[in-house]
Amino acid sequence: MKKAVYTSKYTDRKLTAAQKIAEVICEKQALKKAEPLFFRFWNSPKWEKEFKTQLFFANSLLKLYSPQAILTGLKDKRAYSVHSLGASFILDEIFKEEQEKLDKAEEAFKKAPPPEEKKVVVEKPRPKFNQKEKNLFSKLEGL
Repeated sequence: MKKAVYTSKYTDRKLTAAQKIAEVICEKQALKKAEPLFFRFWNSPKWEKEFKTQLFFANSLLKLYSPQAILTGLKDKRAYSVHSLGASFILDEIFKEEQEKLDKAEEAFKKAPPPEEKKVVVEKPRPKFNQKEKNLFSKLEGL
């Protein structure tokens, strides 16, 4: 299985799925505390422990659900007040629903017929400009 690669707002490097999920939760916590997050915030003593804790929870959730289901579930309005992945009693139901939606969409994609190939239609070339006709260009040439 390939590891998903995500971009981070707080570093120029790529993140794993667990790191991205932990970053999203830390953003929610910082928003709640009205504190800005800074470049590589997880290296500071203030955020290091919290980031590692959320990373542990994210890795355990990734064994049950796909990264896309978790990230989508965290955006759900029912998860608005959740500021830790340890609150599994609230999040499990949301993640299950999102995982089911993703599974149904994947099944529908597999069952769908392949797209039809587009046929290239060769058009006839445009007719040449007839200079014998009286039109604006022929009148200008005559002057």
